[in-house]
Amino acid sequence: MGRRSEVAQAVTSAGLAVVAHTWFGVAAANALWIGRDSPGEWTFYFGATSCLLLPVTVAAGWLLTRSPRTRYLGRGALVGTATVTVLVAAAAVTGWAPPWISEGWTGTGWS
Repeated sequence: MGRRSEVAQAVTSAGLAVVAHTWFGVAAANALWIGRDSPGEWTFYFGATSCLLLPVTVAAGWLLTRSPRTRYLGRGALVGTATVTVLVAAAAVTGWAPPWISEGWTGTGWS
């Protein structure tokens, strides 16, 4: 298999891992968060969903690395999962929430 194909596989699977974690995280956080909660709670729900998906994507990535045909898919999935984990940890530490959630939050309540 050519080098370009290997890179394409790795990038594709990393992108899919990031999209899956982000989509499921946002969907779950939006479903669980009620408008009276602080934006930090939305971030908690988002991070918790990512933590729940972590073993699934790591296991899938590890299984994909076992076969020579899918080795680069697995490596990409593991890189994507690690990237999402770092980003979610940064969001949790900084208290980041998206604008549609944090709009109107004053820090002590809603305006």
